Amino acid sequence: MADNGESRNESEPQTMVEVNEEQHAEPVQDTEQGNRQEEKQQQGAEGGDGGEEPAAKKPRLSSAPKFAPKELQAQGPTPTKAQPRWGNQTNVMPPPRHGMGRWPVPMQQQQQQAGQQVPKGSQLTVAEIATDKLTKLARRNWSNEARAQDKPPEFKPKLVQSIYRTELGGGSSRGPSLRRVMMLEVSQYLENYLWPNFDPETASFEHVMSILLMINEKFREGIPAWTCFHTREDAFPGFFRRVVSLKDGREEAMRMHERTAYVLFMIRAFQSLEDEMVRGQVLRVVSLPLWHSLSPGRLQLELHAHEALAKHWKAAAKKEAKAAAKKAKAGDKGGGEGAGGGGYVPVPQRPEVRFLPQLLEEFLAVMDKVVVPPVAEGCSPSLDRGALLYCERFLEFLIDLLSQLPTRRFVRTLLDDRALLVKCRMSKLFKYSPPPPGAAAAAEAAAKAAKAAAAAAAKAARAAARAGEQQGEGGD
Repeated sequence: MADNGESRNESEPQTMVEVNEEQHAEPVQDTEQGNRQEEKQQQGAEGGDGGEEPAAKKPRLSSAPKFAPKELQAQGPTPTKAQPRWGNQTNVMPPPRHGMGRWPVPMQQQQQQAGQQVPKGSQLTVAEIATDKLTKLARRNWSNEARAQDKPPEFKPKLVQSIYRTELGGGSSRGPSLRRVMMLEVSQYLENYLWPNFDPETASFEHVMSILLMINEKFREGIPAWTCFHTREDAFPGFFRRVVSLKDGREEAMRMHERTAYVLFMIRAFQSLEDEMVRGQVLRVVSLPLWHSLSPGRLQLELHAHEALAKHWKAAAKKEAKAAAKKAKAGDKGGGEGAGGGGYVPVPQRPEVRFLPQLLEEFLAVMDKVVVPPVAEGCSPSLDRGALLYCERFLEFLIDLLSQLPTRRFVRTLLDDRALLVKCRMSKLFKYSPPPPGAAAAAEAAAKAAKAAAAAAAKAARAAARAGEQQGEGGD
C-alpha cells in the first residue's frame, strides 16, 4: 500500500487499527491495484486533450479496512505523539507499587481510609487546647516563648514526676488517657523539655518512661519520632542504655500498662533500622554476645556448626580474659578500692546481654496470668485484658525480630534453645476456649442465685435455732 497519498511520517506511532489494516491488506492488494488503474484510465479519458490535470486524490484517513466492523474503525485523527503515562501535571506522583515504600499515614487517616470510625473523643479542638491546664503549664516552663527569654525557666525533675503520675498513668493501674497524651504532644513536651534536659546519669524512672510514651504517641500519629534526638546524638547511646536497664530491680513494681508501653517502644525502635543513630544501638542487644545466654551444650553445637562465628567467639573471649585480668590486678593494687577495673563488667552480666532473656522470662510469667480462674463454682474462667494486650504486643515484637535479617540470626537460636514455642502451646492461654454466647452471663446469674439461696438457708437455720431456744426457755 505504498501510495503517495497515503505516505506519512514513519516516526508516528501506529494504532492497533492500523496494525490490523496492514495485516489484512495483503489479501485484497491485487483487487485494489486493479481498481486504481481503472480509475486513472477513466480520469485520463475525461480530461482528453484539454491539458487539464486530474484533481489530486485526497489522502485517506487512517482507518480500518472496509470489511472491518464499525467499532474497530478509528473515529478521530491519529495522535501524533504518545501521551505521558501520568499526564503533564506537576507535583503528581504515580501510585506506589506493591511492596515499595510509602509515606507514613497518620493513624486517624488510616482509620478513615479503611472505613473505620475514629474513636470518639480522640480529637482536640483549638478551644480545648487553649484552655487546658497543660497548655498553661507549658507556657510557663517549656514553650518556645519561655525558652527564648533572657532567663529561661529551670528544669524541674519533680514536675516531670508529677506529670507522669497525674497525666501519663504512673499513679494508677490503668493506662494514660489518650487525650492527655495528645495534649502533651501538642505542647512539644518531648522536644522542648524532656529530651533537652535528659541526663543518663541523673534521669529518673519517670523521666525515661515519659520519653517512651511520647515516642509511642508520635508513631501513633504518624509523626517523625527521632527528629529531635538528632539534635543530641551524643546523648542517645546513654538514653538507650537507660532504657535497656530500666527494669533492673523494678520487675514487680512496674504496672502492666507500663510494661506494654515498654514493649511497644522496642517495637518502634526495631522498626526504625533505617535510622543510623537508632540502628547502632538496637542491634547491640541482638548481636553475637546474646549467645552467652544459651545453654552450654547448645552453644558448643552452634559454634561447631559455624566456624566463622567460632573464630569471632574465641577472639572476644581472649579480649574479655585480658580485661578481667586487668580488673583483678587493679583490685589487688588498690586493696579493693579500684575493684572497678575501669568499669569492666563480665559479658553475661551486661544489660544488653540480659535484655532479651529477661523479656522472655517476663513474657512467660505474664502469659500464665492471662487466664483468671473462675470466681465461683459453675462459672467460666475469664481473661485479664491488660495481660492479654501485653502478650499480643510481645508476640508482635518477636515477629519483627524474626522477620528482619539483621535481627533474626542470633535471636532465633535463643528462642529455639528456650523452647518458647513449646511453652506457649503448653500454656493455659493456648488451651483456653471462650464460653458460648450467653454462657458467662448465665453462669454468673446462677452463681448469684446459688449464693442468695445459701444466704436464705443460713438465715432460716438461724431463725429456727432461735425459735428452738425460745421454746426451751418457755418449757422451763
